[in-house]
Amino acid sequence: MALKTPSHVGGFIRRQVIEPLQLTVTDAAQALGVTRQALNNLLNEKAALTAEMALRIEKAFGPNADHLMRMQLAYDMAQVRRREATINVRRVASRLSPATGRERARQQALMDLAAAREQRRLGGRLIDMVAAGEMTAAKVAQLLGVDPTTISELVEQAETSQPSPRPRPSTSTR
Repeated sequence: MALKTPSHVGGFIRRQVIEPLQLTVTDAAQALGVTRQALNNLLNEKAALTAEMALRIEKAFGPNADHLMRMQLAYDMAQVRRREATINVRRVASRLSPATGRERARQQALMDLAAAREQRRLGGRLIDMVAAGEMTAAKVAQLLGVDPTTISELVEQAETSQPSPRPRPSTSTR
């Protein structure tokens, strides 16, 4: 089943917003802070809706700007799809074999994981140093680029959540 071509958002705004409020184009343009011609071009489907105009319409009249922009995108895509056959491009293939691409992605993921673990270890060590009085919270905050109160809170959490020693498992065979 073929989809219908989406309607232009300008017609929707004219029928669902401007007309029910019984506004003239001039009155609506003044409320939006745009020229009469700019609004007229949108309402008569001669111009596309911009993000700024969508936000102005939302602020002045209520319809969600994101929804209006999605309507504009749907209309634009339908128009481009109609002339898709006239758009000539050459498909670009990856120069990497699929296996090489997967291996590179795997290696990058492992490097990212190692870096995250190192950051966590270093941060934990710095918190331990503050708790032991070897460094000040202000110095650690300066090194990490965070607020000193954040460091103090982390030290407090670390001190209150020190794990108790685990009991060793019994090796006796009774």
